[in-house]
Amino acid sequence: MHLSARLPLPGVPRLCSRPALVVLSFCVSLLFVLWTPGCDKNITDRDIRAISGSEVRRLLDEAAAKGKPELILLIDPRTPAQFQAGHIAGARNIQLDEFQSQSTRQGRIPAYERFENLVVYGNDPASTVARAMAKRLLANDYKNVYWYTGGAAEWIRTGGKLNATP
Repeated sequence: MHLSARLPLPGVPRLCSRPALVVLSFCVSLLFVLWTPGCDKNITDRDIRAISGSEVRRLLDEAAAKGKPELILLIDPRTPAQFQAGHIAGARNIQLDEFQSQSTRQGRIPAYERFENLVVYGNDPASTVARAMAKRLLANDYKNVYWYTGGAAEWIRTGGKLNATP
């Protein structure tokens, strides 16, 4: 016999209906998920590891010499127009909105997981979009994420060339 068939029980007041309990349970669970510490990573600028232009060149040279393209992925999060105007050879134009801002595996892109080092760069050290991309990658549990703080400006200044895309 189902329990609800026996209600009301003598001496026990009926506090709420079964649908109300379901809704209440759902709301409590939702609040727990939203407010539980540790569910949202607070990535700050201090969590971002910087990489020098000479180290970026070393990784690119090593990847070419060993035939290991998965050694480094250069990520250029600038606008598509900026990327087309000039980018470091081999870089991919990846926008922030390609990654969810949540720190779950759902925000990861499988094609990028095979790379050993993810190097993000922008125009220069003031590039907020590059810094934001590095934080987004870290929040989504990518390992070996680096920010090339000098960016495209330093790359050119130290003898590097930028490739234009028609």
